Amino acid sequence: MVATLITLLFTWRMLIESARMGVPPRTLMWIGALNPLGHALSAWVAGRWVTPARAALASTGGVVLIACAGTVSLSTNSFVVFMAVSLTLGLGAGHFYLSLQLLAGHARPFRTLAWTLAFVLLGMGIGEMLGPFLCGALGTDSVRAIAAVAWGGVCLYGILAGSMRTLANSPSAGNTTHEIGSTPALRRMARICTTIAMMLLAGTMSVLWPGLGVARGLTDVEISRGAALVGAMMPIGALLWAVLRPAGSGMLWATEISKTKTIYCF
Repeated sequence: MVATLITLLFTWRMLIESARMGVPPRTLMWIGALNPLGHALSAWVAGRWVTPARAALASTGGVVLIACAGTVSLSTNSFVVFMAVSLTLGLGAGHFYLSLQLLAGHARPFRTLAWTLAFVLLGMGIGEMLGPFLCGALGTDSVRAIAAVAWGGVCLYGILAGSMRTLANSPSAGNTTHEIGSTPALRRMARICTTIAMMLLAGTMSVLWPGLGVARGLTDVEISRGAALVGAMMPIGALLWAVLRPAGSGMLWATEISKTKTIYCF
């Protein structure tokens, strides 16, 4: 939730500012598309050096990089800088999310994988709601307030990361007992397809709603509220998916899925 909130807080400000500057849609979409591209590249690199012992530091470093890059965007209205910041936000997110898998690799918060994933998506969805909402509530010109919220989130995550590291290293953490098999070709195809899908989705969404809201003369608050409503579909849908999943589907324990091979899929 914290990492997604910070990312969306800065991204939404850049989108609104760019739309109000008259950046055409085909150019505006790069703010959205460069983020998942950076995410994919960063996760690919992180999968080759981040270990469970380094995961807490790497995840915290990813959040710090996100906040640093976003803070740079507050000092200018240059679209070129915005594109570079978007790519850097993705670079930080890639290391963060991969490291988070390692930190939570032995956690057993729920009986089934369905509910574990549902609450992971719940947290991400809340971040996707709060990021744009806070951006509109604070105002795109309130750069100090936006920076304060972002760096406050960094401090909060630093505390949480320390707690997760202690939990992951505890004797009761348990061991993974199941692996998902994969081949280099499968991992390569998953990486390529996921990156393309994320770039298409993020690029399209970054153009549609901020641009349409600006074209219709809506205020920043109204545009951000609309984005928050769109983001609300993720936590709602995640919980509904867990409730409505087929009975007796044989869901595995969340900890029984090995992270060592699935990490490289991305």
